[in-house]
Amino acid sequence: MKLRTSEWEVRRIPHADARAFMAANHYAQGAGNTSVYAHGLYKKGQLELLGAAVWLPPMRPAAQWVSRELGVNPDGVLCLSRLAIHESVPTNGASFLMGRAIRQIKKDGNWSALVTWADDRLGHTGAIYKATNWTPAGTTNPRRLWVDAEGRLVSTRTGRPHERRNLSKAECLERGWSQTEPSYKHRFIFKF
Repeated sequence: MKLRTSEWEVRRIPHADARAFMAANHYAQGAGNTSVYAHGLYKKGQLELLGAAVWLPPMRPAAQWVSRELGVNPDGVLCLSRLAIHESVPTNGASFLMGRAIRQIKKDGNWSALVTWADDRLGHTGAIYKATNWTPAGTTNPRRLWVDAEGRLVSTRTGRPHERRNLSKAECLERGWSQTEPSYKHRFIFKF
C-alpha cells in the first residue's frame, strides 16, 4: 500500500518528541540531546506521531569534506542524524517525510547542503536517499564498532565535555564490550 500524499503531513516537532520516537522505532534506540530541526510525520487531522527525522550539524571533518565536494561553506552543512517510520506507515512514507522536511529546511534559507550515511552493516543501501534525489558519494573507510553485552552500539567517549577522552581497548573489554566485524557506510550528499 502506498501513502496518499493528500492524507499526510510533515510538521516541525519538539526535539524531545523526536527523541522519544527514535527510542521506540529506530535501530539505534535513541537520538542525541539536541537538533536544529526535528520533523514529524502525521496523518492529517491526527495527533499520533508516525515518523520522525532529526537534523543537526555534522562533525567538523564531515562538514569540511562536504564543503570540498560541493563547493559550499562548511558552516552551511546539515546532517540527517536519524530517520524512522512506524511500521504501520505505507511504503513510501519515509521518502514523503524526507522530501517534505528538505523543502522546509530549504525554505528557511540557512543551509546550503545536506549529508547523511547508510550503514552497510545493517543492510542499508541508501535506497531512501536515492529515491529523494540525494547524490551517492562513495563509502567511508571500514571500521569496527563497539557493542555492549546486549548487542547495543556504545561509544568509547567518556568524561565531561572539557575532559572527554576515548576509552582504551583494554577498558572497553573490561566493561564486557566486544567489537563488530569491520563495516562501512554509504555516504550521500544533497546541495540546495
